[in-house]
Amino acid sequence: MYVAEGLPPGVPLYLQVTAYADYDLAVSLQAASLGCASGEEPYTLTLAWQFALTPQFPGLPLEVTATDVVVAVLERARAACYAATNLKLLPPAWREHGFERMGERFCLRARFREGVTFLQQDLRTALPERQFDLILCRNLVFTYFDTPTQQAMLARLLAHQQPGGALVIGRREALPAGAGGLLPWPNAERQAIFRYTP
Repeated sequence: MYVAEGLPPGVPLYLQVTAYADYDLAVSLQAASLGCASGEEPYTLTLAWQFALTPQFPGLPLEVTATDVVVAVLERARAACYAATNLKLLPPAWREHGFERMGERFCLRARFREGVTFLQQDLRTALPERQFDLILCRNLVFTYFDTPTQQAMLARLLAHQQPGGALVIGRREALPAGAGGLLPWPNAERQAIFRYTP
């Protein structure tokens, strides 16, 4: 995860900037974690939101829709129990208050699972049926798919992106040619955060 200046380690910059962009008008902040694997990414969003950002945005809930194509990893994501090594990059207070130990595993407390919905979907054929303020699509589409597929996928992603919202890709990834309507987020050019301005 990427760290915003002045915030505790682990707070994603893209979560903060998206909230600031939408706070005045939003009923809720809608985020998508596409290719979520075992759930670390969507749960990190909820931890960051509740521990670090909720006081800045009172009354603004975060709702996360997380997808993956593999049933087995979605089952692990819903269980929300992890080895200690999976949690080593989280701030100590988040580990202490966000998880409870179950044998050799650490399980996310129920209140941090609220607002996270998991769906089995193949990004090539389906996306969640809603508009998102924040879309995380990291180290998947723009790494493993060929250029025509990337272009087609990007168009479909943007059809689900709220104007002014943030698209986040992997730091070593690049958008395909012809990615209109996306500009690097100001002061976050190195972090692969793009603002959608259709």
